[in-house]
Amino acid sequence: MYNCESPQRTGSPCDDNDHVLQSLYDNMTDYERGEFDYIHGYEALDNSEEYERGYGDAYAAAECATFKTINQMLGEYHEDR
Repeated sequence: MYNCESPQRTGSPCDDNDHVLQSLYDNMTDYERGEFDYIHGYEALDNSEEYERGYGDAYAAAECATFKTINQMLGEYHEDR
């Protein structure tokens, strides 16, 4: 055990990050929470309009990126369109 480790510490290192993520989540705006939830694969909550807008914008951005990638792979995408 390293000197900086506490013998009372239990759980995985990931457990220690849970409180950090929760703290960040608590400080986010509703819009940012919506984006965060979509990006991390959580289902949308029944929340405020700002939350839904953030979730929807993140969804739209992901779908547009997927569409662009597929078309580039197929050789059908042109920037001038």
